[in-house]
Amino acid sequence: VAETAIEAHRSMGTVRDNVINGFRNGVLIVPGFFAEEYDSTLISISNNKFYNILSGVTLWQISVRDLANVNITDNSFEIDPSRFENPQNSYGVCTLDALPNDNGNKKITNVSIQNNIIKFLPFDAVYSDPDFTQNFCGIKLFSYVSIKNIKITNNQIIDAPSIGIFVGARGDASYPNKADGIDVTNNTIINAGKNINISSVGYNPRTPIRVNGNAGASAEN
Repeated sequence: VAETAIEAHRSMGTVRDNVINGFRNGVLIVPGFFAEEYDSTLISISNNKFYNILSGVTLWQISVRDLANVNITDNSFEIDPSRFENPQNSYGVCTLDALPNDNGNKKITNVSIQNNIIKFLPFDAVYSDPDFTQNFCGIKLFSYVSIKNIKITNNQIIDAPSIGIFVGARGDASYPNKADGIDVTNNTIINAGKNINISSVGYNPRTPIRVNGNAGASAEN
């Protein structure tokens, strides 16, 4: 299976009007590792069509600088975890899972995810590990990195195996990350928790929207 269709690195990038079919990863967004005149990401992902993929758009934060100023708009995603052998996660839009706790105090900031359609094809694999409740979401921005000024609005998420939208910051005593300025509004979420074989944990894995953070979050749908 092909791994990644497009990687958008550094700044001032546009990924638009593409058809991406059968890849494990649709688009990876990575800020530059080296200092530049414009020392920030500025990337637009729009009007793309994704078919038969495991994950659509992944924000790959690094410990060198913030991942900032990303717009993900007007895309359609057809997500098919069953097409891949032993899938451990699958999303429409997400942050990178495998991030070390020490993220250099950098953050993901100024991200807009709007007017996208994310539809999962049938996926009924049996999972009892509680971690899997958060590994098959429509939109998941939740890892060891602070997030700020995140707008998730006017998206349609259909048949997500677990949570429809999961957003927040994961931290511990050494790395107290925060989520601030989170706006989740006017999204349409249908049949969140479609996979009845993902076990329940301390919270309902079939929740349409889950927000974890320290302050400054709002959710209206």
